[in-house]
Amino acid sequence: MSNLRDYHFAPNRNAIINGGMDVWQRGTATLTNPAGGTYFPDRFSFQHSIGDGTYNLLQSAEIPAVGFPFQYGLKLDCTNIETAVAAGEFIYAVYFVEGYDFKRFEGEVATLSFWVKAVKTGIYCVSFTNSAFDKSYVHEFTINSASTWEKKTVTLTFNGGGTFLYTNGCGLRIAWAIMMGSTFQIATANKNTWQAGGYLATDAQVNGLDNAANNFWLTGVQLELGSVATPFEVRPFAQELALCQRYFEKSYNTDVAPGSATAVGMCGNPFQTGANTNVYLGAMAAFKVKKRTTPTMAFYDAAGTVGKVSTHSVDGAGQNNISHTGPSQVGEWGAGVYMAVAGNKCGIEFHYTASAEL
Repeated sequence: MSNLRDYHFAPNRNAIINGGMDVWQRGTATLTNPAGGTYFPDRFSFQHSIGDGTYNLLQSAEIPAVGFPFQYGLKLDCTNIETAVAAGEFIYAVYFVEGYDFKRFEGEVATLSFWVKAVKTGIYCVSFTNSAFDKSYVHEFTINSASTWEKKTVTLTFNGGGTFLYTNGCGLRIAWAIMMGSTFQIATANKNTWQAGGYLATDAQVNGLDNAANNFWLTGVQLELGSVATPFEVRPFAQELALCQRYFEKSYNTDVAPGSATAVGMCGNPFQTGANTNVYLGAMAAFKVKKRTTPTMAFYDAAGTVGKVSTHSVDGAGQNNISHTGPSQVGEWGAGVYMAVAGNKCGIEFHYTASAEL
């Protein structure tokens, strides 16, 4: 058995976290006209700058019927058409590879493979760009049959120069174009070569939002060293979840969306200082996984109200919709929240989300 084969079938060969789209920490309910940059599922998001066009994002159980171990895919559903694509308009799905995970690819041959389905046939593009968005590589792929899962592969060498990061920033951006204005297009003749500048598609890219019947699906994403697309790597769910939690975690149970009305799993660890007429309450949230960097925090009370916390009293009575101070002492391993209250409050409780996405 060759060394190359040994590596291909070694664990953690896939640099894409949640490529099989098993982890949906933010919930699985349909997102209607989501804001650009919304993550859904974990580690995958859509970026957009569009005029008339609108879309929904869905968790889809429509998967490739080829015996591969996929349960879900990410689905874009066009809800209002984009009639004329302006130069600066775009919509694309994107995955950001952290620099630590990308550094083994620089100067090496690598292969990206993925499963894709679309109602609209024709030429689509997947691109690779650095964090500075001044070096890009665009590859065309063709949807040959409408609404049919097709496996696509791209083999390239990461020797494009430019500024690539190899620490905890964005090492590589991988983007699947749905619609792309001319500002971000290169001529088809310049595909499959590294270019100076930030490009996300060629001028042959279809407009995937030109019909309200258009849908686009993606799953089974894998990036690995070598010129061969090996079978999709299936990691244990607990490992995949922990990898995702480096970038985002929540106090809610795995299948409960942030902002749900529940006290299950709330953080507490209360402390109290001062007299009953001037009480200071606080608690810490210890993260399950060390974050990529200092995260952005959001707190919720038991009713699911963001920006609020819950308190309880010496008589056991609880109260929601309480304003808090903080977060405080936010770091890669945890964060705290505190507040000053009057009366006989003796504890503070809250849910949280911590985002350290790229």
